[in-house]
Amino acid sequence: MGRRHLGLAPEQIVRLEADRVVLLDQRRLPEAEVELACGSAAEVADAIRALAVRGAPAIGVAAAYGYALAAARGEDLDAAAGVLLASRPTAVNLAWAIRRIAGSRAEAIRCADEVMANIRATVRWLHDDQLAADATMGVLGAELHTMFTVDYEPGGSAQVHDHPFEEAYFFLDGECEAELDGTVYTIRGGDVVFAGVGAVHGFYNNGPGRVRWIETQAPQPPGRHAYRWVPVWKRFEEE
Repeated sequence: MGRRHLGLAPEQIVRLEADRVVLLDQRRLPEAEVELACGSAAEVADAIRALAVRGAPAIGVAAAYGYALAAARGEDLDAAAGVLLASRPTAVNLAWAIRRIAGSRAEAIRCADEVMANIRATVRWLHDDQLAADATMGVLGAELHTMFTVDYEPGGSAQVHDHPFEEAYFFLDGECEAELDGTVYTIRGGDVVFAGVGAVHGFYNNGPGRVRWIETQAPQPPGRHAYRWVPVWKRFEEE
């Protein structure tokens, strides 16, 4: 089955309704677009914990909506914040969103209606601001980042080298040996390899079948002198 670009509007990914938060269940992608309705902050936390929501930006927005839903339902907001924060303790966007929403609550102390209005306005701002940041990141990524596929038949290799940019390798299928700073690893489909700036690395397809991977480079390499091959260094040293 071929994959397709979903082209979803932001509100189809996560949105706040009167009595629930509605999420696109990312566990079902790309085969199906299924919505997951959460009726409380605890259910939003469960969705985050179960990986129905993935990616730092989406997690932060979902948590903010979960907090706003708790406010609309009259839940204990300190307890709601605790439940949401515990769903993914290492998620920076989640903690930041909860702090920002809780701040909007503290700013409105005169009446419950004002508290709720501030929370809703802040949540909407968070979502819009995240969308703008994502769009900017996409533009910068297109300008400063390259991505391509590599396909080596048996016996093919990329000799050991380094370069002044980072690379990540997402192996699709096959098996090969990867040398990273003098250590040799066996890499198979599903593995990911990262080579930082200056890391000496190479790949060798010593198996019977082809090996394929997706390779990314950031920032884009210069037009000349992007690679330094170890055999060339050795020749220079000998001379």
